[in-house]
Amino acid sequence: MPPKRRIFEDDIVAAALEVVRAQGIGSLNARNIAVVLGSSTQPLFSAFDSMADLCDAVATAVSSAFIEHLERQTQPERILISLACAYVDFALQEPEFFRLLFLSQHPAGPSFFTIYARNSAIKESIIESAAVGEQQAWDLFFHVMIFSHGIAALLVNDKKALSGTPVHGLIQDAIIGFYRLYS
Repeated sequence: MPPKRRIFEDDIVAAALEVVRAQGIGSLNARNIAVVLGSSTQPLFSAFDSMADLCDAVATAVSSAFIEHLERQTQPERILISLACAYVDFALQEPEFFRLLFLSQHPAGPSFFTIYARNSAIKESIIESAAVGEQQAWDLFFHVMIFSHGIAALLVNDKKALSGTPVHGLIQDAIIGFYRLYS
């Protein structure tokens, strides 16, 4: 009778997330994951056909965590400001996950269009609050997200880059300016 399996796919993905969070995507390998699991590398290759499959599972888990973060932090009555701040906050709280999703050679994160298309409340809120049409709502959203992405990328690479600057206030001021462009 074969030995009972004690390490499952979810355990392996959780260990891989620990490796990425602590050491970055460049350190994601079977040996480092096995160390976190306290096992050999054999369970990894029993659960996944290849490291590429495991990396895909990790990217999916990180992407899901990102989407959940946005959904938790976004306030319908202040949709653009709260969404932009949540985006930047994710980068500050989980810099290695942000790098994996948006700053790696093969970004795994959802595109701005995907975020926009998945949540009709974003479009409806922008159309209502800015009194604009659908195309202008998308343009406004896109401007805000590009600005937010720039701040997030800057802070992920140098947390002191905006030291002393209230980042949420900066985002709010920019959004007010973007609204004026479309009013």
